[in-house]
Amino acid sequence: MTVIVAVKDKQTNIVYMAGDRMASTDSSKIKLAEPKVFMNAGYLIGYAGTMAGSKLYHNFVPSWAKDIKDIHAFMQSGFLKELREFYDEWNIDYSNDADLALLIAVNRNIYEHHASDMSMTLLEDGIGAIGSGSEYALGSLYVTPGFAAHDRAKIAVDAANYFSPFCGYGVDIVSTEEYN
Repeated sequence: MTVIVAVKDKQTNIVYMAGDRMASTDSSKIKLAEPKVFMNAGYLIGYAGTMAGSKLYHNFVPSWAKDIKDIHAFMQSGFLKELREFYDEWNIDYSNDADLALLIAVNRNIYEHHASDMSMTLLEDGIGAIGSGSEYALGSLYVTPGFAAHDRAKIAVDAANYFSPFCGYGVDIVSTEEYN
């Protein structure tokens, strides 16, 4: 259904997140009017797996990240609690069969979240990819370590858009630049 990529610039610590604009099923595809990557209250968020992620784009307002002293502890506790309460309020599935996945960049860190197990995993290498095109994106990220982070993110989504029948319709890129 999608591809979301996050790449951290190792010199500036700015995280670039990129995503395609396609939503698809096994037999159809549509172009979305809104991006699947967005900045919200100091968090850079991208969603994949289900269109329930668009509810986050419009309605989720987590605690302000700049005021959090221990971001890792908060992401594993307070943020997950806020996210689960949001899922309950907006009727977003987080059962074992849930498809929603998120990449979240905050305070120079990249996290991967899966609603099905309420996981929050800190990604150490400064890169991440989710969605049906993630394998193509990760392959692209593997072979472009010398490129600028912004360019790596775009090229990775372009690769997924080219090779995956479930990704397409351009690239949106958002960064944490104003929050660093």
